[in-house]
Amino acid sequence: MKTEIIKYKNEHSHSVYASIIFMGGSNACDNPNSGLAHLVEHMLFRACGELSQEEFYKETARHGITINASTCDSHLEVNFRCLPEKLPVAVQLVSGMLTAEWDKNMLAFEKQVIIAETYNPSSSYVTKLKNKYLNALSTKSNLGTKTSVSRFTLKKALEARKKVLGGKRYFIIAGNFNEADYAPLIDVLDGFEDHVREIKHSATKYEKVSIKTHDYNYVSVTFVFNKRDVSYERLVMLKSILFEGLESPVQYSLREQKGYTYSVDTEIWYLGEKGLLNIYYEVEDTENILPSLVELISIIGNREKHVTEDNLKLSKPFHTTNLNFLYDDNRALVEECEYSLTNLGIIFDIKSEKRKFESVTLLDVIDTAKTVLNEDSVAIEIGCVNAQKLKRSMALIKDKI
Repeated sequence: MKTEIIKYKNEHSHSVYASIIFMGGSNACDNPNSGLAHLVEHMLFRACGELSQEEFYKETARHGITINASTCDSHLEVNFRCLPEKLPVAVQLVSGMLTAEWDKNMLAFEKQVIIAETYNPSSSYVTKLKNKYLNALSTKSNLGTKTSVSRFTLKKALEARKKVLGGKRYFIIAGNFNEADYAPLIDVLDGFEDHVREIKHSATKYEKVSIKTHDYNYVSVTFVFNKRDVSYERLVMLKSILFEGLESPVQYSLREQKGYTYSVDTEIWYLGEKGLLNIYYEVEDTENILPSLVELISIIGNREKHVTEDNLKLSKPFHTTNLNFLYDDNRALVEECEYSLTNLGIIFDIKSEKRKFESVTLLDVIDTAKTVLNEDSVAIEIGCVNAQKLKRSMALIKDKI
């Protein structure tokens, strides 16, 4: 089966973002509730071609490449972000992840990682959060149980990889890129075996909390909301005021004032009937992970100080100017991209109109903040070099998060 490619090229961009969507999540497995698809996601990071996991993470750090993955009922997604000149390296690394040989030792180690992260939290606070979010996902959780994960064999894992990765798939790439640079990855994707099972696309809930062991430190905060409840233009204005630009409180505080991170990235995604607002940043010093998270949540909680008429006026010209370039010079390309993604139920970038941004009022933004920035629908994921230590530290600041 050929990979469907969706391209959004912008030669003025300073980066490249790519996403591989395998339309075979946990529903592709014989028992969708077993956690096999989630295991496949974890195993993708266990080895990369001839590189060990340690060597793999060193390469991503050395080249400034970010690679992530997620799993739900309907699909497994692998995404990466890099500088344009690093795209060939990123493609090589992701290709290695998808084609690496798995062995029993890798499987045994990764099963213990999953069990430790999901079922053996080290503090009562983490337990409370997991009960609140993980157990509320749905009656059909793709995480499985401690018992089901412990019983996975190498044969079952390899069979699941074929089913999860072998069906219909999409490659979405945006930014400043050359087609020749990502062509080797398409060759790898087109080499997967077809999977005959029909996969039904469904909306995903990302309400979970997790602390993962990584060779680098990062914080990812995601707010989940109903797409029909929030206007895209109003959400963009809220995102711009709070999170984007050096004048925004989040960028100013976390980056300029306290030096916790080099940059805070904020993205809007739509998946089925759900919308996601994600705030992501990397932290060099492990000791700054929790203070930075507390600061971020404090700013969000005291947003009334920053969502003002003056800040709204500052944000509007930025987006209307961008729209002049985006939709006057690239209208056909954007419409094609939007049409393809809408058919998937996934919207990577949304076309809008200048007048819609210009008509957004302060009250619109305030109402959007109340709807989206809701503590009952937030997912927090933290990656760090010492997850166990961080879990113990988190118990000490539970009243601030």
